[in-house]
Amino acid sequence: MSLLPGVYGLFSKWLISGQLKIKLGNISLLEQRVAMLPVSLFVEMTKDVLNSPKDRHLMDDLYIWGWKISYLYIKRFVEEYGLKTFEERYRWGMDIASVAGLGDYETIDYHDKQFSYFYVIDNPIAEAFYPSKTPVDILLRGINAGGGAACHLTLVNCVEIDCQAINGEKCKFLTGTEKAFKKFGVEELVNEQIDIDYVTPIQKEFLKEHGWPKL
Repeated sequence: MSLLPGVYGLFSKWLISGQLKIKLGNISLLEQRVAMLPVSLFVEMTKDVLNSPKDRHLMDDLYIWGWKISYLYIKRFVEEYGLKTFEERYRWGMDIASVAGLGDYETIDYHDKQFSYFYVIDNPIAEAFYPSKTPVDILLRGINAGGGAACHLTLVNCVEIDCQAINGEKCKFLTGTEKAFKKFGVEELVNEQIDIDYVTPIQKEFLKEHGWPKL
C-alpha cells in the first residue's frame, strides 16, 4: 500500500522539476495534457455500457480506451525516467496508479512478462455501484492492462477476480498473458470480461504504431 508522504513527495518532485505544470486552462505532466475530472464521468460511462448488454463490443471498446490511454501514459514515465528493470517499472506504475485517484494499489504477487496480481482499495467507481451482483470495473481493467503492458514490455490483459461493488471492501485484479490466465485458471472470467479475438488485433496494431518504451 502506498504511503501518503510518498505521494506528496512525488507531486513535489514533479512541481520542482517543472515536469508538472499548472496554469490557467492547462495542466500537463511530462508534456502530456491532463485534466481534473470528477469520477462521476467514469461512473456514467460504465453505466451506459452495463445498460447495453446486447452490444458486447461496447464493453470491449471502453476497455480498449482505458488500455490505450494508460499504455501511453506509463510509457512516457518509463522513457522519461529510464526505468530499465521490471522492478523499477512496476514500482513506478503502482505508485502512479495510486495517485491517480482511482484507489490505492496493493501488490499480491507478480512475475516479469507474465502477470501482476493485486488489490485496489477504496475504488470510487466500484463504490458507486455497491451493492452489485457482478464486477463493474471495465475501464479500470483496461487501465490496469495498458499500464501493465508498458511495465511488462509484453501484451497483457486484465480480469477482475473480485470487486468492491460486490463485497463492499476492495477489488482484486489479475493482469497477465494468456498463458498466465490459464495458469491461474481464470479462462472463464476472461471469456466473460474480454473478447480476446476482438481486442488483440486492436492492441497489436496500436503497439505497432506507437512502439514499446525506448529504454
